[in-house]
Amino acid sequence: MRRRDANAAGWVLNLDLALLAAADGRVRRVTPRAIDCPTVEQFAAGLLLGAARNNVDLRGAATDSWYRTTMVFAWKA
Repeated sequence: MRRRDANAAGWVLNLDLALLAAADGRVRRVTPRAIDCPTVEQFAAGLLLGAARNNVDLRGAATDSWYRTTMVFAWKA
């Protein structure tokens, strides 16, 4: 679930993403939850793709697997 909150320290945006990894560890797809801001969705998907590329350990996986993660963006008001 996405959440954008304002507080005394600033703003916080949580963005959920799903990652599909092949059995050999390659990233097949990154899908952000829609937040009505394609720029932020694509930015987050690109960050996750870069971090996960050749870095997903699927020892013994027989099929592709979905993983879920959340990115948190915070900035001062």
